[in-house]
Amino acid sequence: MKRSLFLAGATVVLLAGCNPAQQNAANNTAEAPLNGVAAAEGGGSSVASGTEEGAPTQIASGATAGEQAPPPIPDYPQPPAPAPDYIWTPGYWAWNASESNYYWAPGTWARPPRPNLLWTPGYWALVNGIYAFTGGHWGSRVGFYGGVNYGYGYGGAGYQGGEWRGDHFYYNTAVTNAPAGVANVYQRPVPQAPPNHASFVGGAGGLNARPTPQEAAESRAPHVPPTREQAQVEHQAVAEPRLRADSVVAGRGAPAVAEIQRRQPAPAARPMTEPARPEARPQAEPARAAERRPEARAAPRPAAEAPRKPEDRQPEPR
Repeated sequence: MKRSLFLAGATVVLLAGCNPAQQNAANNTAEAPLNGVAAAEGGGSSVASGTEEGAPTQIASGATAGEQAPPPIPDYPQPPAPAPDYIWTPGYWAWNASESNYYWAPGTWARPPRPNLLWTPGYWALVNGIYAFTGGHWGSRVGFYGGVNYGYGYGGAGYQGGEWRGDHFYYNTAVTNAPAGVANVYQRPVPQAPPNHASFVGGAGGLNARPTPQEAAESRAPHVPPTREQAQVEHQAVAEPRLRADSVVAGRGAPAVAEIQRRQPAPAARPMTEPARPEARPQAEPARAAERRPEARAAPRPAAEAPRKPEDRQPEPR
């Protein structure tokens, strides 16, 4: 899963820490793509600058990693969706130019910017000897993402984890961890994707995938950039040493992945199963409230009159 932004109908490469030879090769991506991938996608690696809030993250800007291939896609459990109408955006390898190394940006549930949008993950491709990243985006259809098997409905082409029906998203529980208590679910078996954890297209050990005509057309359609919540995941991941490539490949990144997923902002809408807030509880009955008012209390009984002495008695009238 990755990210990209739509810019004047094309994508542009953001060269992070490349030498002049690598820059010249990347500039020629559109003219001499590997396996036709870049040409079908409308250019080289991903696009312009910034997310909705202008954060300069790879999720919206693209990167190149020179001759260093990204590691295989790791396996991590998918947490349940936090609320209805959230869509899973898979984890991906991002590039830290300051350290010249990859790090893992965990998958996250994201609320689309508007209903009926789907997420196209990003992917790495070897183009003219350079590994270049094409970022992901929101769109009306799922486009080409390199044939990478990200799991949970992203088996290499399309998305089988759910679908929009009107303005509500329905979850395919055969491959998706739906929100607790949600009624918008169905179960449709999904063919098992080949057991391949390759994270890039082209080159030794890479995938040999090409866009279909429909996927190529989707790459030229209007796109919506990633949300600020998606960008925040990448911001948190780059600062976490346990998510560097060596730690993740060695299996030491699972706790950091779980921590980042727990740190995600609260959903915009409360889950259907969330208990009512205290302020929503009914108030005390009026009768009971009145009992606590001083003016509503019964007046005290008068003290019993003390018996009078004989000399204090008045003579009775005759």
